[in-house]
Amino acid sequence: MSSSEEFSDSSTEGYLSDDSECLDFQEIETEERANQELPSESSTSDQETDSELQAYTDEPLADEEWLKNYRQQQEEKSNQEEVLKKRLADETKTCDWCECGNCSQELLRNISECYCCQELDGCVESLASDLVQEALPEGQNLSCITDHPGFKPVVLDIWSLRMAVSRFNTKEKKTYKQTGSEERLMRAVAYRQFSRLAYEFLGKKRIPLPACAYTIIRRTYPLQDYEELTGFDLDQ
Repeated sequence: MSSSEEFSDSSTEGYLSDDSECLDFQEIETEERANQELPSESSTSDQETDSELQAYTDEPLADEEWLKNYRQQQEEKSNQEEVLKKRLADETKTCDWCECGNCSQELLRNISECYCCQELDGCVESLASDLVQEALPEGQNLSCITDHPGFKPVVLDIWSLRMAVSRFNTKEKKTYKQTGSEERLMRAVAYRQFSRLAYEFLGKKRIPLPACAYTIIRRTYPLQDYEELTGFDLDQ
């Protein structure tokens, strides 16, 4: 997840010994005759290459439609990255892309964090769920995931986070534990609690939070002067 986590979230070496000095002349002569009967290295290599190619003869070739769709997807991805980069650099003002009214560019660290909750299907669906709607006064609609009735007690409350620490493991299957400031640990746990709240169980899948959630969590549990925040990292 972020650098908030201590976490980021057997190769065996074989060897070949040279036993040539242990062979007597007869053994060497026998080995040479055997080698003459074997196909040459280049011949064997050619046969292996042919076999490898034959293994793919039944695979369908990419047609024009597939290539067109692939190029279109790559172009859309590239365009989206440019949009997010401008948001992070504040070239596109927050008021021009934030629909919930609670996003801020100030505490974001990379483009993966530059989404409004209203752009993320999981957040929108969470707010529209029957469980949430039943907890609201009749006719009230929520426009931000941070207004979710469970956000403050589950994601921000310090005792809720302290009690949740032991429930989470890093990707290396190690239990979360405090190695720096408590704020650092609380941020890490808050991110996980939010994912549970909005997306339920994700397993090994990891999804960045919306900008509004990062903003409120990082303001509630701010960085210490000696800490550095790198932001969402898929590999941690």
